[in-house]
Amino acid sequence: MVIIQSSSGVEAIHTSCFELRFRWHEDRWRHEVVSVGPSGSIPRLASLEAILAEDDHSRVISPTYQQIHMEQDASGSVRAFLIGQSGPHHFSAVFLVEEDAEAASIDVDAADRCLSPVLALAATYSVEASSGEWGSQAISDPDPDASGRSKVTIQCSHPVCCLTFEVDPPGRHAVEEAGHGAVRVQAVSSPELSDHTHRFRYRWRWEKDKQPSVWDHNA
Repeated sequence: MVIIQSSSGVEAIHTSCFELRFRWHEDRWRHEVVSVGPSGSIPRLASLEAILAEDDHSRVISPTYQQIHMEQDASGSVRAFLIGQSGPHHFSAVFLVEEDAEAASIDVDAADRCLSPVLALAATYSVEASSGEWGSQAISDPDPDASGRSKVTIQCSHPVCCLTFEVDPPGRHAVEEAGHGAVRVQAVSSPELSDHTHRFRYRWRWEKDKQPSVWDHNA
């Protein structure tokens, strides 16, 4: 069941697998995802909306959002509508949160409208290192699936849980180490220099009762 919860400076969407939290920080909404219940060993995900790369307006590390509105439809799914601006960029996105017997997911359809050339466009997340005795690993799949999506799977050894990050074509995913056991995951768009509107789509998917490969974090 998907539930909306609002409080001062926080807009949240709850499922049995995760909580998607939008927090107002200085001049923008930042979002994070905290896994709960059987998925609780999956590390926290935090978006990095901060930044146009080194003040280069042609390169966007993550969109910036200043306004949010949430709606729940008759099926129980929740959509969070976000818009924002940074420099010449006008961003918009729809975060669709759904849950069924097999999985819970966040599907993001984002756009950047900009009259200036856009050389790089992405949505970037920091995936924290696991704490305690249990480990996790990010497995990058070099080959797209049947839909053409590129994906990375984050697996944890206990309890049984599996988190997948997918990016629709022509976009792709990118993964890199961020130090101290953390990783940085990106949905990377493929902007055309001649276009003024650039769209990309990606999703996080928590699979229920998924048997992951066991990883020895001491290896």
